Amino acid sequence: MAEAERPDDLVAKLSLVLQPRAIDRWFKTRIRELDGRTPDEALSDGDECAVQAIADRYLDPSFS
Repeated sequence: MAEAERPDDLVAKLSLVLQPRAIDRWFKTRIRELDGRTPDEALSDGDECAVQAIADRYLDPSFS
């Protein structure tokens, strides 16, 4: 499967809480909230809002 186009604002959000190598890994990790899809798969399916919502939760102070 081809890598989905990763929105710059999403990558920027993730870079606030993840190391660069971890960001790439995150996009390839299956996430329960995405029905077991990876963020790349969800983006390819046009489900950017769901991926953005998960990334937003990482920025929530209660996450850490």
